Amino acid sequence: MGTREYLFLSAFCISAFYSIPSFYVTYRVAEAILRRPVRLSSSFFKVFLHDRLLSLTFFTFGMVFIRLPMTGVTTMLLCRIPPNFVVTIIYVIFYYLNYAAIYSTLAISILRVSAVLRPMEYDALQKPLSWILVISVYLLPVVTTWFLVPAMSYYTPLSVSLESASVTINYVKVFPEWRSSLALVFVTSLTCGFDLICFFITILGWRTLISRL
Repeated sequence: MGTREYLFLSAFCISAFYSIPSFYVTYRVAEAILRRPVRLSSSFFKVFLHDRLLSLTFFTFGMVFIRLPMTGVTTMLLCRIPPNFVVTIIYVIFYYLNYAAIYSTLAISILRVSAVLRPMEYDALQKPLSWILVISVYLLPVVTTWFLVPAMSYYTPLSVSLESASVTINYVKVFPEWRSSLALVFVTSLTCGFDLICFFITILGWRTLISRL
């Protein structure tokens, strides 16, 4: 392996190492929320727990099917696999979970805004709202992943250089000829903008509540 592969492998090992505290923190969060229903039974904490589990699922899936192949360890095996539906499913699931994790953070921001805007009735408001948001988290990614399903995906080297053995996943476009990377940039930019707006609304709402005390 060349220098690039050693860097990718080092990054993978570091990611695998810090995944241990990530699993532990998620376990502690789940334990705190599920075992203390009186204090942490609000819809916000349940959606927060859902976000942690979803992020952990996305992280684990990406580690196994994306980051590990990028290290160059399994290059020779993966590059011999012809374009097929199995690799396409892996590619679609990866992007689907990525979008779902992005929308999940936005759902938490919206619930936080509802709490500061309607502090006296936030719990009654968040119960139906949380269901709508969680359902949206799983429905909205379909808008930007459906066109990947009929495509044929395959593992391909990141570079034609002999010093590079790292691989990534590419796909043959069918219809429409959209680029998944551009769709991801668009969705990420849009949700970041909404998250920023929700942040400022939360800060202003919190300051207003403090001033009324």
